[in-house]
Amino acid sequence: MEEECAHFEISSNPQEAYDDFITLLFKAAEASIPFIKICLNRKANFIPKPYWTPDLSHAVAERRLALKTFRQNPTPANLNRLQEKTRKAQKLIRNAKSKGWWEFCTSLNEISSASEMWRKMQWLKGYIS
Repeated sequence: MEEECAHFEISSNPQEAYDDFITLLFKAAEASIPFIKICLNRKANFIPKPYWTPDLSHAVAERRLALKTFRQNPTPANLNRLQEKTRKAQKLIRNAKSKGWWEFCTSLNEISSASEMWRKMQWLKGYIS
């Protein structure tokens, strides 16, 4: 790729120069940008966080609905409703995360085997779900 850039010559015809530049740009992009496999079935690969509950899903759904309502009709009453739902959802998520962390920490004890401890550390680092 560097060789092609070093030997790139600009044509006197502006259209040809543009076409050559675009071709070189596409070659550089193909060489540099990795191909990403798009997951067609996200639900099959989706693993919720351990602390996630149906109550959290409901609070987030209410927050999204309040946001939609506010975007469609931006009144002070709808803004207050959105802020209330946002605070409620954030508080529930924060409490659930805290409770999940507390449960994880209490699951650690001196009787745990070495393999169990390593598995928990890998889970904590995010290597396994």
